[in-house]
Amino acid sequence: MRGLLTLALALAALLPIAARPSALAPDQEFRDELQRSLGNGLPGISVALATRQGVVWTGSAGYADIETGAPAHAGYLYGIGSITKVFVACVVQQLADEGRLDLDATAGSILGKAIVGDIPNAATATLRQLLRHTSGVPTWEFDAD
Repeated sequence: MRGLLTLALALAALLPIAARPSALAPDQEFRDELQRSLGNGLPGISVALATRQGVVWTGSAGYADIETGAPAHAGYLYGIGSITKVFVACVVQQLADEGRLDLDATAGSILGKAIVGDIPNAATATLRQLLRHTSGVPTWEFDAD
């Protein structure tokens, strides 16, 4: 949930800036907005803006870990939890709509046995089943490893 909040705050903070004229350089205005977000109770934030050409801007403010006092930095990766499923499902569906991916293809046929060989049911699970959570692939969340 914290990851979703971080993402939402980053979008809410930076997207309006990109759309309005300003006397400040965009880099400084983005950095100022990240600092202001800390005043709203956010302990830390790292943002990367990207286009098809790659990352075009990065910034951070506050702490990556408030317990240790480690500062946030542009390379810090925050866990975003279950919201990842939504992003992956959207991209998979877009690729299927474009005819670049078959929802009835198996994970094994796409990734190969070297990747899915040790995961029960993964070699025969279709993308459609994976997206519907009906593949029979067990969760990894409670693995001891």
